[in-house]
Amino acid sequence: MSRRLRLLKVMVQPIFVVDDDEGGLSELIPQAIEVSAQEWPTFATERFAEATAELRLQVEDEQS
Repeated sequence: MSRRLRLLKVMVQPIFVVDDDEGGLSELIPQAIEVSAQEWPTFATERFAEATAELRLQVEDEQS
């Protein structure tokens, strides 16, 4: 019997910093993201980029 190791999924935990332009920095840690092995090749350029853009808009709207 042969055995193979295959990637099932990856858990990504992004950690951002919010800069208030006055010297204040605070960590922003959103929920971890589960990425399937099939989605991994395009995750950074598609899903993560979109989620980051949405989060950026939320943070900037809160500061206004």
